[in-house]
Amino acid sequence: MRMHSIRIAAAGFLALLAMPGHLGAQEDESQVLATVQRFFDSMTARDTASARDILVMDATYFSVRQGTDGTVMRGSTNRQYVEQLATPGDLFQEQMFNPRVLIHEDIAVVWTRYDFHRNGAFSHCGVDAFSLVRTNGQWKIAGIVYTVERECEEE
Repeated sequence: MRMHSIRIAAAGFLALLAMPGHLGAQEDESQVLATVQRFFDSMTARDTASARDILVMDATYFSVRQGTDGTVMRGSTNRQYVEQLATPGDLFQEQMFNPRVLIHEDIAVVWTRYDFHRNGAFSHCGVDAFSLVRTNGQWKIAGIVYTVERECEEE
């Protein structure tokens, strides 16, 4: 009798996991993270077509770093970023660690630690905050804010 109760409880738990809302949320989270990863990959490959496909071109991004006189903020548009990406130059590689994803309907936020390498050498690290929107079934990056730090925290 006890084993039968455990089987019923296990079946109920599995049924909850298989509910459309739960699976949809997992699928959305995977798609959101895949969009951010595609952004990193397009940066490394200097693939402007892929970058254009996943960025809201009129959106902006900002970097924030601590300077000798306080906080220094630099910004640009995604359009300017793609133009810069088209010019030959250094090899950039960025990877994220322990991303956190929040999704509500057609908006999402990804908050993640990252490290950044230039030509194979460590350059900096920090936190990326991506804002995404879903349009025509595709997630696009609508904005990025990130810190630039020399020493990385471990999570």
